[in-house]
Amino acid sequence: MTGASVEPAMKPQVPLSRQISISDDDSGDQPAATDLQPFPPFRLCRLDFREGCYQINFRPTAGFVSFEGTLRVDRSAPDGGADHLIVSGDLYSKRPVIGPIPHPLPPVGNKDADEAAADAGLTSLAGSLSAVDEPAIPFPIRRPRIPIFPRARYHSYLRVTSVSAPVAVPLPKKCELTIVAEQFNYTQPPVGQFKGTFPATPSRTVTMKLAKVPAPFPFSLTGGPFYEGRLFEGGVDKGSVTLAWVSKFFRRATLEIDTLVGAVRPAPVPDGAGGTEFFDTIFARTGWQLTVVQDQLNVPVPSGLVPTNCWSSADLHALMTTVRNPATNLDAEWRVHT
Repeated sequence: MTGASVEPAMKPQVPLSRQISISDDDSGDQPAATDLQPFPPFRLCRLDFREGCYQINFRPTAGFVSFEGTLRVDRSAPDGGADHLIVSGDLYSKRPVIGPIPHPLPPVGNKDADEAAADAGLTSLAGSLSAVDEPAIPFPIRRPRIPIFPRARYHSYLRVTSVSAPVAVPLPKKCELTIVAEQFNYTQPPVGQFKGTFPATPSRTVTMKLAKVPAPFPFSLTGGPFYEGRLFEGGVDKGSVTLAWVSKFFRRATLEIDTLVGAVRPAPVPDGAGGTEFFDTIFARTGWQLTVVQDQLNVPVPSGLVPTNCWSSADLHALMTTVRNPATNLDAEWRVHT
């Protein structure tokens, strides 16, 4: 039986990223070999379009609504074609609001968010402000994290179709990172429902032309590249765009595990190489920064249920609502409960 002879078990509800080719630079923007120098009048480009998550901000020239979100660059995707490259992103609308900030923004601290997840609830300045449509103000923070934005502000999905990151360009041409993406505008679900829709075909195709520039604070603390440039549609300049690398991971989430009476709490297992594996290390291999929380043991089995039987979705949801962390905010944290 071939893969083409069976239907998928579940049809995707969102546009899927697809393999693309990165032109001019198959080596991932690595510096040129020391024994190979470009013949004048060429200049070397070190655009450093590295793998991981980027924070993207788009400010249109028309209108008052700007957009923010994330762009994910996977350079080792199994379905990424010859270049093993898949790039995708999401945009969230952001309306300007004039008025005072109703609460202070906590600093992230000195922890490395990529190596050890920072305390829950703390985000970068952009991530903290994303929960409310307010103007950014200077505040002493540390290193930015992968931002998470409110679901009600979700605007569109970006499926990148081509990337150009040249190694060298002839003078006086500038070194530019060029990203072409199909944009699928999202239709929010009706009140009382939770699943919106995407169009079958792209809402528009956009081209971003970006130059690598020194990263402003706090993005300078990540050690990653920062780009700024313009976004075009059909050759027409539609506004400014910035792209800031924030993490080697693509996404971040929290896994909350509570254990019923008589059940065995999950624990790390040997990995066969002298170490151990757990949910966080397994998810890290797929680009997820996962924080595991196990804070409740011996949770009583609800009346009328047999713990060893299959539970209905309604029963599972009812139990979850009684034991989940009441401070959970799904507009500021992606959280899975099991």
